[in-house]
Amino acid sequence: MCTDTFRRHARLRADADIHRVFASLRGRAGSLAGPRWFARLVRVARGAVPASALAALLPFARVFVRPPETWPVVRGHPLVVAHALASHLLASYPVPRFLASAWLADDAAPRAWFVAHARGARFRSLALPIAMTRRMEHAFLATPDHLSIAHALRRAEVLGVGGSPELARAVLATRLGDGFPEPARWRAALAWLARCGDDVDLAHVPAIIEFVHAHLHDLDLRGRTVPSVMRLVRAWQRELARTRGPNLRWASSGWRAFACDDYEIVELLDSTALAAEGRAMRNCVADYTRLCAFRRSSIWALRRRALSVLTIEVRVARRTIMASAPGPGMIVQVKGPANAPPACHHLDVVRAWARREGLRFV
Repeated sequence: MCTDTFRRHARLRADADIHRVFASLRGRAGSLAGPRWFARLVRVARGAVPASALAALLPFARVFVRPPETWPVVRGHPLVVAHALASHLLASYPVPRFLASAWLADDAAPRAWFVAHARGARFRSLALPIAMTRRMEHAFLATPDHLSIAHALRRAEVLGVGGSPELARAVLATRLGDGFPEPARWRAALAWLARCGDDVDLAHVPAIIEFVHAHLHDLDLRGRTVPSVMRLVRAWQRELARTRGPNLRWASSGWRAFACDDYEIVELLDSTALAAEGRAMRNCVADYTRLCAFRRSSIWALRRRALSVLTIEVRVARRTIMASAPGPGMIVQVKGPANAPPACHHLDVVRAWARREGLRFV
């Protein structure tokens, strides 16, 4: 696709998104304030900020501290532009740039956090999914721009209990990067990992997390050493291997495979393929068997000349789980070997595939 064609396609898609938001606002009973505010935002930010992000700002129109028309238009990465616009409209105090991802995602809670912090509230005073200490708040506000808000919270927690940045990255590559269940129990487990320091091989962190998850309510890590816990982990893994059933297969998600030059993106459709991918990429993707079997997630591999270079998780929208045609999907993880960040040229291939299949990055 040439540059002019791509730009024309992007403009048409942006216009369609704007019309869709207008239609949804007009379809709501009550005041016309929503469409009017949206029209004002579109006039100043059309093409610079996604329509969904402009719509996400509307519930806070009553607390705008500056009019949209005085915004000095910024161009560039959507996160940079969304941060500039939201800060102009809502901020009395500086807000870290990574928090602007709240306006580009579907979760409403982080948007309220953005507004409260922009008006001067301390983050540790907000209704967060984890209890935040002063040390955690300091680490949270220093989060790099490329992390999501959920990852920023978990990273701040690990650093706040004394863990290293390397341990935080290892934890984010596990199930703990996706949610905050049982916060008190997991806080104790993360504190134990942090206290163990260099005694913990970071390559073992995914296995330890899965073991703790399986025994969260009957495991006490106090006083245990890393070797003693690893003995329990290995015994548990052997028992799982002994009782594991035959190869489990599931239907395709409906998204199409992709090929470009020496690269191909293929879907993994059985537990054997997941296990092979986990061994090749040194990750815990084999643990996603149940998620794939119940069509909550879809796992894909980017391969170059038949060798895996990236493992990709696509989260399947719940309303399309039982549908035969593919529905909305979100790419929630893209990991290199040993959960390393993806190389830029590999990520470009994933983006090309995502554009063709209508997948969003989260």
